[in-house]
Amino acid sequence: MDLSFLDLRTLLTIYPLTALISSVVIFLVYNQNKHRFRGINYWVLALFMQFVALILINLREIIPLFISIVVANFIANVGILTGLFGIGKFYNVKVIRYPNYILLVVGTLVHTYFTFIEPNLSWRDFNSATIFFIFSLEYIWLLFNLHKKHGSNSIRFAGIVFILYAILNAVRVIKSVIIPHNGTDFFHSGSFNSVVMLSFILLIVLFTYSLVLMFNERLSETIKLKDEKFRKAFQSSPYAISLTRLSDGKILDVNRGFELLSGFQSDELVGHTTSEMNFWPSPEERNQIVSQLSEFGRIQNLEIAFKTRNGNFLTTLFSADVIEIENEVCVVSSINNISDRIKNLEALKASEKELRELNATKDKFFSIIAHDLKNPFNSIIGFSALLQDQIESQDYEGLTQNAVIIQASAQKAYNLLVNLLEWSRSQTGHMEFRPENFKVQEVAEEVIELLSDTAYRKRISLNTDIPKDLVVFADKAMISTVIRNLIANALKYSNLDGMVKLIISVEPDAILFKVSDNGIGIPAEILPKLFHIEANIQTKGTGNETGTGLGLLLCKEFVAKHSGKIWAESTFGNGSVFSFTIPQKKETNIY
Repeated sequence: MDLSFLDLRTLLTIYPLTALISSVVIFLVYNQNKHRFRGINYWVLALFMQFVALILINLREIIPLFISIVVANFIANVGILTGLFGIGKFYNVKVIRYPNYILLVVGTLVHTYFTFIEPNLSWRDFNSATIFFIFSLEYIWLLFNLHKKHGSNSIRFAGIVFILYAILNAVRVIKSVIIPHNGTDFFHSGSFNSVVMLSFILLIVLFTYSLVLMFNERLSETIKLKDEKFRKAFQSSPYAISLTRLSDGKILDVNRGFELLSGFQSDELVGHTTSEMNFWPSPEERNQIVSQLSEFGRIQNLEIAFKTRNGNFLTTLFSADVIEIENEVCVVSSINNISDRIKNLEALKASEKELRELNATKDKFFSIIAHDLKNPFNSIIGFSALLQDQIESQDYEGLTQNAVIIQASAQKAYNLLVNLLEWSRSQTGHMEFRPENFKVQEVAEEVIELLSDTAYRKRISLNTDIPKDLVVFADKAMISTVIRNLIANALKYSNLDGMVKLIISVEPDAILFKVSDNGIGIPAEILPKLFHIEANIQTKGTGNETGTGLGLLLCKEFVAKHSGKIWAESTFGNGSVFSFTIPQKKETNIY
C-alpha cells in the first residue's frame, strides 16, 4: 500500500500544534475550575510537555542530539506519566509512583546508549514504544477500576483510547523486532512511522476529548449533588423559604417550611403572586420591601406581619436576597415565625410582673406583722396592765373607758388577722371557691349589724337599697368579706353625721354592688393605685383610724375569683363610690 502522501516532517509539524491546542483547551478548563477539582493542572502539564517534546524533536537538525532525542523522549515520557497521576488525583485514587520513576530512568539510559554509544533507531523505537505500552497498561488498569466504581461513560471512553494507545505501541514493539530500520535518521524512517505519527495525532485529540468528557461528567455530578444538597437543605430548613420573581412577586418555588407556615401546598402557590395569595397585610408594605430590595439588594431580619391561609396574622422576621436566575431577577426569601417567641416574651414579662407583686406581697406581710399587727396588741397589753393596776388599787375612775379601748384594740387586731389570713389563703391557692345560691339581702344585713357599732360611734347613717329576695349564685363568704371591707372603708373615711349606702342592682349580664359615702374622698393621684399591693397606700380615717390597705386587695382577689370587676370613683372632698360586679349566672333569681 502506497503511503508516500504521508510526509513525516509535515506530521511532526502538525503534532505539536495539536498538542499545544489540546493543552490550551485543558488549561481553559483548569483556569475556570482550579478550586473545584484536583488533578486538572496535571493534565495541562502533561499535554504541554508533549508539545515541548515534539518541538525539540522538530529541532533535531538545529539543536544537539542529546536534547532533541534523549531529553525530548524523557519529557514525552514524563508527560505521559503526569497525565496518569492527574487522572488519579482527579478521582482521588493513589497511583504507584516509584516503580514508574525507575522505569523513566532506565528508559532514559537505554535511549542514551542507543543514541550515542551504539546508535540504533529500531532499538530507540523499541525502548520508547515499550515504555509507552507499559504506561498505557497502567492507564487501562486505573480506568478499568474507576469504571467499576463509578460506571462512567467518559472513563470507559478514555479506557478505549488507551487500549488503542497500547495496541499501537505493541505494534511498534513487534515491528522494531521483526522489521528493524536500516538507518538512524528518524525523519527518513519510512511510511510506518508516518502512520504511527498520524495515529498519535488522532489519539491525542481523542485523549483531550476524553479528559473534557471526564471533567464535564464530574462537573455534572457535582452540580447534581450540590443541587440535591441544596434541595434537601431548602426543604428541611425550619424557616419558610420561597423563590419569587422581583418584578411581580410570582412564586417560583417554596419549601416545606413555607407550606407549613402559610397553610398552602406548593402546587397551590407556584405560579401565583404573593399578592394574589394575600400574604401581605397591604400592597404598600410589599412595595416598600421591593423598593428596599431594588436599592440595596438584600433585607435582614425585618419584622413584618404574615397572613396565613386561615386569615391569621403571624409576627415574622423577614430576610431576603436578590439573585439572578436565567437572566431573571429573583428574590430568595426566608421567613422566621417569631409569634411564639413574642408570646413567651410577654409571658416572661407577666411572670416578672407577678414576681414583683410577690415581692411586694412579702414586703406587705412584713409591714403588717412588724407594725400594724403589733400596735393593737401593744394597746391591749398596755391598757390591760393599767386596768389591772386600777383594780388592785381600787381606783375605778376611767375603768370603763380603758376597757372600751382594750375591746376596740382587740376587735381591730381580730379584723386585721381575719383579713390577713383570708388574703394569704387566697394568694397561696388554699382558699376554695364554693359558689352557692343565697339571698344577698341576708348577707348584707349581717354585715351592717356587725358594723353598726362603728357607724353609731361616728353618727353615720347606714342605708341599703337591695331588691327583696334577690338570690345570687356566688361564694357567700367571699361576697360577705368584700361588702364588709367596702362598708368598713366607707365608715372609716366618712365624717361625723355622714351617710354610707349599699346599693345592689340587677344588670343585664351581672349583679352590680355599690358602696357610696359622702366622706373625704380620694386624691386623684392615689385613685389608680388603690388595688395594687406595691403601692402600699395607708391613709388615716376621719377618726384617726389606721389601716393596711389589705382590705381592698382582698376585695380585688375575691371579685376576680368570680370573674368580676371592681373599681372606685371619687372626687377629693366629696366622697367616693366603690363598685364591683359578679356575672349573673343562670342560678341567679329574684323570688
